[in-house]
Amino acid sequence: MVNTGILTINGQGGYTYQLNGGVNTDAITSKETFTYTLISSDGGSSTANLTIDLHPQIAGSVNDDSVHSTAYDDTFSMGVGADTLVYNLLADDNTGGNGSDIWSDFSVAQGDHIDVSALLVGWNGSSDTLGNYITLSYVGGNTVVSIDRDGTGGNTHQPATLITLQGVHINSLDELIDTNNSN
Repeated sequence: MVNTGILTINGQGGYTYQLNGGVNTDAITSKETFTYTLISSDGGSSTANLTIDLHPQIAGSVNDDSVHSTAYDDTFSMGVGADTLVYNLLADDNTGGNGSDIWSDFSVAQGDHIDVSALLVGWNGSSDTLGNYITLSYVGGNTVVSIDRDGTGGNTHQPATLITLQGVHINSLDELIDTNNSN
């Protein structure tokens, strides 16, 4: 792994992380993980990991943007336009290797779109059966989109949170499908 920055820990346990000069922030797609051990005055110790997500927030433009999720917990702020977030199959796990993402300005009215078709095992492409793979819940003022990659009849994959749509209340999967926002 490439060392992209310097971790400095102060005496009170706080820390700062500074990117090395010349690092192209658009190309960062990794996390840096540091293992540390705390030792008390009586000799007891505790070891843990600190993970710093270096992946930047993904921002769109005033156009109709199309972006792809990554293996990290991405945050999308796409701006105006009918934007599309595409989920590709990155690994054979419950989210297809994608992180648990956040879309901070998803808008049904603007025609924003989530494409999960590459993740669905055995899906026939019909919106009538999409409910076997996708569930929505409304939690804390946000719509949480969960996926079961092989559907309710499969037993290889389990439901997992794929993306949280901040500040959005979508009443049902039908509402999302009827506005042509998910496939």
